[in-house]
Amino acid sequence: MNLSLETVLQCLDVLPIVRENQGITLAELAKRTGLPAKKISDQLIPTLMLCGSPPYMPHDYVNMWLDGDAVYVEFADHFKRPVTLLPIEVTALHLSLTAAARPGEHDETVRERLSLLRHKIEKALPESQRIFLEESSRVSLSDHPDLGSPIIPQIRNAIDRKRKIEIEYLSFGDKTMKRRVVHPHGILVKDGVTYIPCFDENRGHICSFRLDRINEVQLLSDYFSLQPGFSVEEHARDGLTRPSDDDEYEILLEAKGATARYLSESLDQRQWHWQKNDVLAIKLPTSRPHAVVQWAIKNGPDLVVVSPASARNMAIELLKELRREYAE
Repeated sequence: MNLSLETVLQCLDVLPIVRENQGITLAELAKRTGLPAKKISDQLIPTLMLCGSPPYMPHDYVNMWLDGDAVYVEFADHFKRPVTLLPIEVTALHLSLTAAARPGEHDETVRERLSLLRHKIEKALPESQRIFLEESSRVSLSDHPDLGSPIIPQIRNAIDRKRKIEIEYLSFGDKTMKRRVVHPHGILVKDGVTYIPCFDENRGHICSFRLDRINEVQLLSDYFSLQPGFSVEEHARDGLTRPSDDDEYEILLEAKGATARYLSESLDQRQWHWQKNDVLAIKLPTSRPHAVVQWAIKNGPDLVVVSPASARNMAIELLKELRREYAE
């Protein structure tokens, strides 16, 4: 059977509602899911009745059926057994529950259930593994697909030997590559992106260079010393977004809807706060306002530049250019 992702997700929406409300009417189920009643009865229920696991005996299937206008579900026997999760799976589940339980996002009953689930996970996880919940910034300091990049061996060599390198780098928002002499201090992966934290001789402090923006690496003969007190782990936790001494601007942005929720999970908590009506206020120190404005536009209409006026006008002009481009 060939199923679209949309159908699969709709089936997953229907299942827990019916499970918690056995005998729910088709009309009520349609209202709660926003799906047409005919689609539920003619497509989703028959699809779910074909879901099972090997060896596909009668007790291995999910059984959902209509009794008149009432909907019921019965799960395969193996669903009755406790689920065993890996620590990283537990962490992912805990993070999802934490995000979903944000005040104002759900009614009181749902918030209480989400809170109980989170506490149940915290209580069940062994003490030695609770660090996964406390330090859950989705950071890896080792393996990642990007680490197969052909320039990684050169960077590792420079890190091990404490040798300076010259890189050809395309900064976000720029159109031309620039050459920089840097002191590579390590390799880290955060939220699926590989970074090389380096001391930049031009800027005079540690910067994070994205691996996918480095075009060329040249090993230099000069050696360097690590910056006092530098730690890759600490840099992974908050160094990527820490304000710099040469940040000349502070740009204020406001986000709403799904964009606000995503940014609240991905940006440093010191950079944002929730306002009334679930509006996320974001403050970004930067020395390159054009890059921040471009980033804001890329996130769509739910993220707007509020101030300063120069940055807001920059966003307006960029949007005018886009409109002219598409009008032609």
